[in-house]
Amino acid sequence: MVKLARGRSRARFGLVMATAVVLGTGVCGAPVAAAAAPAAVTADVPPTGMPAGYESPAPATDRAGVVRLMTEGGPATRRAAEAALTGTDQDLQAFLSTGQGPALDVDVTFEVARMIGLGGRKLDEAVQKALDSSVADQRQFLKSGWQEPYTADQQLRIGSMLGGDGRNLEAAAQKALNANTVAAFRDFLAKGQFTAREADDWMRVSQMLGSGGANLERAAQDALDDGTWPVLQDFLGAGQQVARARDKEAADIATLTGQAQAAGKWAQAETKAANEAADWAVAASQRAKQAAEKAAQETEAAHGNAVQAGLAAGRAADAANGAAAAAQAATSAANDAHKAAGVAAMAAARAASASAAAGTAASRANTAAAAAARNGGDAAAARKAAETARDAAQRAQWAGEAAGHAAEASGQAKTAAQSTKSAGANASAAAGAAEAAGRSAAAAGADAGVANRAAGQARSAAATASRAADSAENLAGQAATAAGEARQAANAAKANAEAAALAADEAAASAGQAHDAARLARAHADNAIKAADASTAAAEQASRVEETARKAEADALAARAQQDREAAKAMAAKEKEQQDKATWNAAEQDRLDAETRKLLDEAAAPGAPQADVVAKGRKAAVRLISTGGPWTRDAATAALAGGEADVVEYIRAGRATAAEADDRARAAHLAATAGKPAMKQAADTALAGDWEAVKRFLREQDYSSRDADNSLRIGQMLDKNRPATYRAAQAALDGTPADRQAFLETGQYQAAVSDDVFQTGQTLGSGGAELEAAAQTALEGPTWLARSFLEVGQYQARQRDQYTEAHVNAMHAMLEQAHQAAAKARADAAKAGESAARAQGAAQDADVYAAWAGQSAAKAQEWATQADQSANTAQQCANRAAQSAKTARAASASANKDATKAAGSAKQANASAARASASASSASAAAAAARNSALAAGKDATQAAQAATDAYRAAASKPQQPAPGTAQDNTGWRGYDPPTLGGGAANDVLNKNGAFGNRGGGGASGGAEEPSDGCTMAPDRYLWFGADFRPACAAHDRCYSKGSTTDRDICDEWLAADIRDACTNKYDWWDPNRYVCAGPVTSIYYGFVRKLGWSHYEGSGKNDIPF
Repeated sequence: MVKLARGRSRARFGLVMATAVVLGTGVCGAPVAAAAAPAAVTADVPPTGMPAGYESPAPATDRAGVVRLMTEGGPATRRAAEAALTGTDQDLQAFLSTGQGPALDVDVTFEVARMIGLGGRKLDEAVQKALDSSVADQRQFLKSGWQEPYTADQQLRIGSMLGGDGRNLEAAAQKALNANTVAAFRDFLAKGQFTAREADDWMRVSQMLGSGGANLERAAQDALDDGTWPVLQDFLGAGQQVARARDKEAADIATLTGQAQAAGKWAQAETKAANEAADWAVAASQRAKQAAEKAAQETEAAHGNAVQAGLAAGRAADAANGAAAAAQAATSAANDAHKAAGVAAMAAARAASASAAAGTAASRANTAAAAAARNGGDAAAARKAAETARDAAQRAQWAGEAAGHAAEASGQAKTAAQSTKSAGANASAAAGAAEAAGRSAAAAGADAGVANRAAGQARSAAATASRAADSAENLAGQAATAAGEARQAANAAKANAEAAALAADEAAASAGQAHDAARLARAHADNAIKAADASTAAAEQASRVEETARKAEADALAARAQQDREAAKAMAAKEKEQQDKATWNAAEQDRLDAETRKLLDEAAAPGAPQADVVAKGRKAAVRLISTGGPWTRDAATAALAGGEADVVEYIRAGRATAAEADDRARAAHLAATAGKPAMKQAADTALAGDWEAVKRFLREQDYSSRDADNSLRIGQMLDKNRPATYRAAQAALDGTPADRQAFLETGQYQAAVSDDVFQTGQTLGSGGAELEAAAQTALEGPTWLARSFLEVGQYQARQRDQYTEAHVNAMHAMLEQAHQAAAKARADAAKAGESAARAQGAAQDADVYAAWAGQSAAKAQEWATQADQSANTAQQCANRAAQSAKTARAASASANKDATKAAGSAKQANASAARASASASSASAAAAAARNSALAAGKDATQAAQAATDAYRAAASKPQQPAPGTAQDNTGWRGYDPPTLGGGAANDVLNKNGAFGNRGGGGASGGAEEPSDGCTMAPDRYLWFGADFRPACAAHDRCYSKGSTTDRDICDEWLAADIRDACTNKYDWWDPNRYVCAGPVTSIYYGFVRKLGWSHYEGSGKNDIPF
């Protein structure tokens, strides 16, 4: 059993790290806590993001191998391979002989550097050590060297959760440590810890029942009745404070001290995370800066060599991107420091409030002492007050210690913030180096755009990091000062409370017997007033510190909003790039960008020299590999891998053949998924015609009733709440059929974007800071972000605003109640002073005391009124937050449902693309065989290339049938083996010796499992591509299972039909009303069964498939 030393720390989530010669980003999360050395851990499936036996691509020996490196290699290898493929034969040979090795080595370093931030400090230290070692050592590290430090980090992170955060969390953490496997650690950190935390939160809420007033009782019960974790968290966060404020319960010193201690520990954990993040960001940015400067020097040294200058500029861009990522990490580190300072300020506020409570206890003890001095009957009350004051003194001491911890955390947070500034400076330096590299590349005739764009991103990230660091440093200084003052107040309160306790005890011991009782009573009363004044001063300080904490939250939100806006702008730029590309169902010729079209036109120009044809054809092929359809990509790859004759033949005929095949595949997919019979008929008609007919169909997608269908669809969009869409839709309805089609293809989306932007803009100024920030981010981001904001984001932002407002008002109520208690104690003490003075015959002094008592009582009433107002406001905000939360959850569920539908459509499109890719690969293999046969027969390269084209064209001209799972009923079959059925005809299904004859068999190859008698099909029971079939399964063991037969292991072969009848008599646990087959199966998934109540669905043992 592995059991780590106990300690509290907060996991570091979401920090993006980067480093070195190349950029590397990833999600990390691992605090470092004192722990025993980890024991050996059982290895299993590598965690997400970690390499699984990394192997560098095999070195290339010919042009085809270089093509492989261009498509499979890392960034440096891809760039170098592309330059070699589009250059001269000498460039290719240089790459094969000397260029590929260094490029592959750089990519190995890239993979190592990418792992920074994926674990914790131990992994990062191991990564840094690997980066300082040889490439051979780095390869070994990628294969297995990462496992031990990564596992140690996971153990430390889990170990830090032991002891303090709840019984369920501790038990789950210990269970994961006892299991001692990477899978157990991963499962606990990904899921188990949250399940345990939820259970602990439920217990915390349950324990509040019966422990407070009516409002607390009702709010706790409401949270438990709802039962969802977000509601429980909201209650534990602000809800309980709101309820306590409504119950008019001034927080006692024990509660305040506990909160101060918890906040102090939290501040220390946040500071630790900030310091770790800052260290990593600085190291990463330093490496990136050095790499960028080195690349700039290489670019300058390349002089007139455009290829070498371009490659060096690319490395400079990589380094600048790495610096930008490091600067983003620095921003996250600064935000962590900012958060730590804010938490420290809150700890100081709690400590100051505890000091106020201690002062109030001291005042009451002195008041009791005054009463006991005058009257022996008050001795018992004096003793009790002394006991209370002594306890308050102890707790004030603890609060002072918590404030001290907060002061230390603030100082460390300030140091972390200062450290992050150097990361921003390094990013700026890397940006400058990238810009210099871009200028040198441009001078050499190479493309400088990549380097310049990376430099711009690095500068922007550096500026953001610098702003965040300045803000965090400033706040940390304020928090440190506030915490120091809170510590002094707590120490003073401790001394006052101890003195008051002693005085009360002495007064109780000689109650009513003192020779000068009246004088002693007055002295005790005066001390009570002083203690109450000190309590008031501490409460005022707590209020000031709370204002600092509020400012901290506002500044943190501003920093986060700035970071979000920068990310949104980057997403908008990427969206613009994607919008420049044609949609998936556009004709291949329409998908060409301007540069690719220019290259192809020039290469295909009549009389173009063969050298130009080859050079430009290869450049076009490189671009088409990343933008074309499956057939186009495959043909371009083959052309790049071939000789000059192959490129010439590709330009002459091969590309057009591949483009036609891609277009026909798209049309076939549209036919298979058409929602209208007329649409399917139009697609089938186009497929029966020539290429021009297919292209025309893809461009127009016209069919007999299209305009009527379009008009109906457009009419459903007439929504006056969406003015731009309403106007555009109405214009389309009033226009021509072409106008209506154009509206549905593009116009509706453009109008929707206008409406989304307009409606998002309307929310500006209508809510709090969170809503304002979210709306501004949506306006600066990609078009879909505004839609997401309107559907879900605005409600979540409003909830956060209302939650914050409720929390702030509850805090105000708590502080105001503390002020009220101090003022009331001062009033009581003044009344005691008045009585003592009158007993001494000092009427004038008595009048002064009486005036003080009246003023203090009035002030207490003012504080009570303000506390009531704050409590009521807090409740109203909490109610609105709860309603916003419900709205947000409903909106999110609706959006998820829409996303699921979209994912289903995308899955169908991806399946069609996969089938087209498989067909294209098969055609390429046929072409290669034809080329080799021609060469073996003594034909020259040109003739061999033509033979390959003929074979490729013949393969491409075969009818493209919709594969299983893509018919209109969306139903299909698939077996264990990957090959698909093609288009399964009715007699194939009915034939027991056909494709379905083998158990597990699906596809043309059948299955590898044991043979069976097949399955007789009843034509009236199951749909199969328009025919009705369902398996009777009399002879076939439909519930065959590999291995054991359990609830989740049944039917793990290729069936996708209703299997209830076959299983009812086979298993006594089988209930036909609770077990149903999924019915439709699409794409590459196998058949599966659902048991209602299961948390997920089992497939063939390989796939969990949602309905």
